Amino acid sequence: MSDIPHYDLLIRGGTVIDGSKAPRFDADVGVIAGRIAAIGDLAGHSADRTLEAAGRIVAPGFIDSHTHDDQAVLSQAAMPFKISQGVTTVVAGNCGISAAPLRADMDLPMPLSLIDTPAEGRFTT
Repeated sequence: MSDIPHYDLLIRGGTVIDGSKAPRFDADVGVIAGRIAAIGDLAGHSADRTLEAAGRIVAPGFIDSHTHDDQAVLSQAAMPFKISQGVTTVVAGNCGISAAPLRADMDLPMPLSLIDTPAEGRFTT
């Protein structure tokens, strides 16, 4: 059995910016089970899927620490509009404009309509 790992995904030849303030560098990135398993020269390694990233930036998922995605996470749990921007983690509910608390029998309000809606009613948690 070979000691060379087989990756689920191999990203070849990208410019890595890792968020550590270290200078960017060119490298391959090997991914196993959704996690980065290796970064470096992975020539000779195999993968189920390979992406050629020459001339592109490779970075970990970004965190959006100020969002208004309270309803979006309920209506579009996969959050494709965030993933397409490289955002993998969001902080929601930090502005006091939220669909919560919300009873199961209530319709989801549109977040911006909450601004002009009188704060009436009783909420249960």
